[in-house]
Amino acid sequence: MILFIILSFILEGTISNLVSPNSIILPLFTMTSLVICYPYFNKTKKYHFIITSIIIGIIYDIAYTNSLFINTFTFIICCLIIIYIDNYIHDSLLNKTIINIIMILLFKTISYLLLFIFGFIKFNYNILLKGIYSSLVLNIIYGIILYFICDFISRKFNLKKYE
Repeated sequence: MILFIILSFILEGTISNLVSPNSIILPLFTMTSLVICYPYFNKTKKYHFIITSIIIGIIYDIAYTNSLFINTFTFIICCLIIIYIDNYIHDSLLNKTIINIIMILLFKTISYLLLFIFGFIKFNYNILLKGIYSSLVLNIIYGIILYFICDFISRKFNLKKYE
């Protein structure tokens, strides 16, 4: 399932280059893939998921934002929240969609607040809200598609979901 996370990362970069930063469709496919793929990580080895999130966060910072450790920190926080929520919620399309929405809200909010705290931007509530709603629709659709693809592949190749 790490392959899906890597492909999502690459796809996110590709689509980000094709759409305007002011577009109403901004991808957060990497975060969405972490939400969808987490059940395929062995729960007794949560550190694999955490390490994957850290590595993706560092690469995300270097490749996409040029702001070292802001997205790394955000990915770590979101990863820990995904682990926590997953302990209490059964894996289903509806639950994964809800978690995906929560993670998009958190990712955008935490990233924006960190950029504000470190002086990269001035706080503007409207820009924060636009960043959130411009990410929701595309990433919900992507999450649903990725959920069905992962489910199909896990059934076809007998990959275990750890619930």
